[in-house]
Amino acid sequence: MEERGKLCADCRARVRTQLGDLPFLYGECAPALARSSAGNTTRVSGTRGVPSPVGDAGLAVRSRMLSALASWSGLAARALGVEEPQRSDVASLSGFLTRHLDWLAGHRSAAGIAAELAELTRDGYRAADPDSASPEPSLELGLCVHPGCRSKLSVPAAGDGAAARPPRVCCGAGHAWEPQQWLVLARGMRQRGGAGTR
Repeated sequence: MEERGKLCADCRARVRTQLGDLPFLYGECAPALARSSAGNTTRVSGTRGVPSPVGDAGLAVRSRMLSALASWSGLAARALGVEEPQRSDVASLSGFLTRHLDWLAGHRSAAGIAAELAELTRDGYRAADPDSASPEPSLELGLCVHPGCRSKLSVPAAGDGAAARPPRVCCGAGHAWEPQQWLVLARGMRQRGGAGTR
């Protein structure tokens, strides 16, 4: 097993929390989807309003959650020689992966799986409550300085609709630094060879 596949203790804890959050978020995206669909109808003369096609974030996130969890669970089940959980039940899939977290954390793609979980969790919260997070693009800074982490650091770019909360630097695996920690982060990036050099 390649060392780069191992998750640090913080990442393991974060993955466990995110696996626990996904069933809740999957359910929360359904009301958001219903609210979005109800407000998007097309009125044609002489007919009642009919729902128009909605590229809703809630539907997309739910689909991605189910697909990712089913894929990882199938991979784990085959590798471990155990029965695969029901592929259409997010709670069963998340519970299965939580029970087999040791396998997940040691897989050669563990860092990528952790980054995808962080993204799904973030997107789930945004889809469930679109007003809680701004969709501004991120500025990439380089590689994370957390020991053993290979995810990229980024900070939200200032833009229209930016939230009132202070910005923070974070990586795809979920490590985060508040503004008061940026000097420590910069020192770590210099020691690692500078932003974007690896």
